[in-house]
Amino acid sequence: MSPEYLIVGSGSAGATLAARLSAAGADVLVLEAGPDYRSADAPPDMRSPNPANIIVAPEHARFRYDALMAR
Repeated sequence: MSPEYLIVGSGSAGATLAARLSAAGADVLVLEAGPDYRSADAPPDMRSPNPANIIVAPEHARFRYDALMAR
């Protein structure tokens, strides 16, 4: 089976697009970077209602692309 649509990144737009396409009956493959945590195994800062610490804390740098620069 090969998907009809490939969506790279499941941010707010990617997840919404994938949901709408699949609800219409399309085969969709979503590629997402990073580990696939079960809810209980995710770091506490990631499970927090306010996960801002993921953005700023140095110990969470592996979840970000700090060196990525737009030109």
